[in-house]
Amino acid sequence: MKRIFYISAILVACALGGSISAQTWSQKQAMPGGIRDGAMSFSIGSKVYFGAGGGYKDFYEYDPATSKWTKKANIPGVTNERAFCTGFCIGNKGYVGFGYDGNTNIKNDLWEYDPASDKWTRKTDFPGTHRDGVTCFVIGSNAYIGGGSDNQYLFGDFYEYNPAADTWTRKADLPTGPIIFQATFNIGQFGYTVGGGGSVDESAETWRYDPVKDEWAQMSDFPATPRQCAVGFALNGLGYTGFGQSGYATVYNDFYSYNPATNTWAAAGTFPEARGRAWATAAVADGRAYMGSGWDLASTFSRDWWEMNLTVAGIDNAVAGVNALNIYPNPVSDIVNIQISDINGSGRVSLIDALGREIISRGITGRASLETLDVSGLASGVYLVKVESGYSSTIAKLVKR
Repeated sequence: MKRIFYISAILVACALGGSISAQTWSQKQAMPGGIRDGAMSFSIGSKVYFGAGGGYKDFYEYDPATSKWTKKANIPGVTNERAFCTGFCIGNKGYVGFGYDGNTNIKNDLWEYDPASDKWTRKTDFPGTHRDGVTCFVIGSNAYIGGGSDNQYLFGDFYEYNPAADTWTRKADLPTGPIIFQATFNIGQFGYTVGGGGSVDESAETWRYDPVKDEWAQMSDFPATPRQCAVGFALNGLGYTGFGQSGYATVYNDFYSYNPATNTWAAAGTFPEARGRAWATAAVADGRAYMGSGWDLASTFSRDWWEMNLTVAGIDNAVAGVNALNIYPNPVSDIVNIQISDINGSGRVSLIDALGREIISRGITGRASLETLDVSGLASGVYLVKVESGYSSTIAKLVKR
């Protein structure tokens, strides 16, 4: 039975960094487990991992390339379920913890998942009170976790988890005060929290955390109805928040994007189903966001799975309009080849980041050219490759893993 308290699904995913101009949704193969809310998901490399939630402790791997699910080892540490827990990834390992195992058995444990061996290893327990609905995001090689509820009290404390040392360190408290189930995302060296359920009602506040200074700064408020139980993720250099509920009376299907460069929010479309949902989960892999599960406050729980594809500057995954430009491999980890087969005279090839800045620029001559660019030092995300000549220009999207 749903607890009458402020609860929601938490998302922390390894984020990608670019700019977007449109979005399309496509429904994928449904998750093989049962319908649920309060699940968690994260990505490791090109794969998405999903599991837990109300009534479940199962765990699956999703391959976006084939849209297939594979059953993995169950999430440990619970007898029946691990509902409203949190999941995140650091490097090539995943982490799951917190949540509750039915009724009042609230958890404060943390488990590390190795996809290579499909094994779980228990790590050092969270030093604070047992809780679910925590605030969680990853910055660099550390996770930052706090807030949540023990089903009686809300909390506002905040900690840094270092997986290399398997240690927890107390940090500056959440500036919202005690709160549960905020949407979160990280962009660059900062973590962000959006909304959440406080002691009285839902919030629309956005806060940015600087781990170097251990300081919080208030940013522009979320522009729509204050809410909790929303999903949050970072994609193409922007933060996204959507879904959620307020007052156990209204659920939402709208999405909004946050631009950290301008500290502004913008409408980012709506989910294709008219009904909203809360306690959904989401993850990002290879430049696309995946979302599913959740509850509509009525009678419908879900196990569907959707892909949200963000188009960069009006250009989809391949080259737009011209066949004379071939980029491979794409996505790329280190060296990208740019085959230019039809340039009129001299020209230039450039790599442009999400803020429109020219990261790399190189002159080219002749009607054909093969250029190689070393992008190993760039942050993961979406970039634009622009080829210009005296007569025309061609732009294509490049995904850096």
